[in-house]
Amino acid sequence: MGDRCYLSVTVRTKDLGAFEEATGWDGYLNADDAEEGEQFVQINIDEVNYGGDDELEAAAKAGIPFYGYHSAGGCYGAMLFAALGGKTLWQDCDSDGYPTVRFDLDTGGSERADMCGLKKFVEFYKAAKAAVERKELPNGDSV
Repeated sequence: MGDRCYLSVTVRTKDLGAFEEATGWDGYLNADDAEEGEQFVQINIDEVNYGGDDELEAAAKAGIPFYGYHSAGGCYGAMLFAALGGKTLWQDCDSDGYPTVRFDLDTGGSERADMCGLKKFVEFYKAAKAAVERKELPNGDSV
């Protein structure tokens, strides 16, 4: 069986078939279930093995843009994730889906690398979300 958690991922409606094929998560949502004209859909799965990491990496390598969240499991914490251009980035988050960084109680600060990593993730997440939702990118280009 394995360690399971809740997963929510947002994908373009037109990519549902390819996403399901890449992940093997068929039957959770069909493009026909999406409202007419809906550009993107959210897939929610209650019991995904190990955060669905391997399946999500496969979908990213297939070139499918997406973004989402998975809750904590028995041996790993909650994570935000985003995929764009064949690449996936992950970010620790709390149980509500807010990004977190490590904080040193002795020094009262966080590691510079953690803060730089968070900034990089947020920029990547926004770009992936824009690609999925067809919004304008920060540089003014549209997806």
